This record gives sequence, structure tokens and C-alpha cells, in this order.
Amino acid sequence: MVDSPCVNACAVADGMCVGCGRTLNEITSWQSMSEASRTEVLEEIQGGEREYPKSG
Repeated sequence: MVDSPCVNACAVADGMCVGCGRTLNEITSWQSMSEASRTEVLEEIQGGEREYPKSG
């Protein structure tokens, strides 16, 4: 199972969480997303393909 990337630093800026880099839609649908979809989201975040307003 692909774990949520949530780091409990939840705040939204420009439609994305500054803590984990997911969109609001990804956050709300995470539990129902397929493993492949979750993996794709994580790879985009971790691979730097996604610009988001990181906290701290």
C-alpha cells in the first residue's frame, strides 16, 4: 500500500498543500485512488516535476 505523503503541515496555497504537495482533489480522493495513481502522484512530487509552495 502506498502511504499518504501527509506531513501534518496542512495549509493550501495556489491549490496545493504546502506540506505534502498534493492538490486538494488528490488529498480528498487519496483513499479511493488506485495504487498506480498514488505512486504516480508521489513520483511527480519526489521527482521535482511538481512546483508547489513548500512550507518552512
